[in-house]
Amino acid sequence: MLSNLSLEHVIRNAGIDTSATLTNKSKQIVRCADDLNILGRSVPSIKEAFGNLETAAKDLGLTVNEHKTKFMLQSRKHRVGNGQNITIGDYNLTYLDSNVSSDNDETKEIRKRIDATNHAFYSLLPVFKSKNVYRETKTKLYKTLIRTVLSYGSETWTMTVKSAELLVSLERRMLRRICGPVNSEGIRRIRWNHEIYELYKEPRISTHIKLMRLRWARHVQRMPETRVAKKVFLESMGGKRPVGKPRARWEDNVSKDTRDLLGIRNWREQSRDRDGWRQKIDEAKAQLGL
Repeated sequence: MLSNLSLEHVIRNAGIDTSATLTNKSKQIVRCADDLNILGRSVPSIKEAFGNLETAAKDLGLTVNEHKTKFMLQSRKHRVGNGQNITIGDYNLTYLDSNVSSDNDETKEIRKRIDATNHAFYSLLPVFKSKNVYRETKTKLYKTLIRTVLSYGSETWTMTVKSAELLVSLERRMLRRICGPVNSEGIRRIRWNHEIYELYKEPRISTHIKLMRLRWARHVQRMPETRVAKKVFLESMGGKRPVGKPRARWEDNVSKDTRDLLGIRNWREQSRDRDGWRQKIDEAKAQLGL
């Protein structure tokens, strides 16, 4: 509590408008617990905001931890250079255990999730290989302890076909180890893909993530417009897109998923019905899991 009050005092004395966003201001500050994120349209605006925060913190007897302070430039153009007390380059920051890259490539975050999932799975490998543990128990352990690691933060992903294939391939490999081989005409062999999911009785990990994303979309749609997540969702950044096919946006994926999985076209209106939206997602999950 004391830490939160101190940070709030520092931010107010720094003169930064906490209600502003990058869509209408040159800089924005986002706080989560004791972490402060300064977002800006240019390096000078970042320097100005950081200088004001540092001065306000010193007045309260606080200092900025230089070793934990990171700076990252996000741009479609590759820029590498040095600034005074600031290094501009290609960074991969970890914030709330999620990877944020300078080129906005979510594949790096997905590969990090895959590595963490492999670590969690192989730490429980003796349990999954044990013949004394029922398959149903192993499946529950997988959904509770392994799948949650793989899908952490996936509500904000804009998955590509390649990313989905990486996730599904990993899931099949783990489920094969859980289900074990099958005796077919006196020959032991590994289970085929359709045999695995017949035993698993759950949607594939790529579909599971899509359903999680739809739940988050309903949550964002029902947020008040003063929330940062709702502001980011509604407002659009200025500037021009580069020549070529535009990247798929998060909203584009949500619209496609609602059409393909829920049979809904106007998802913004339908998502206002909380119980009805949840029921449609549960029905789609049950249908796809069979």
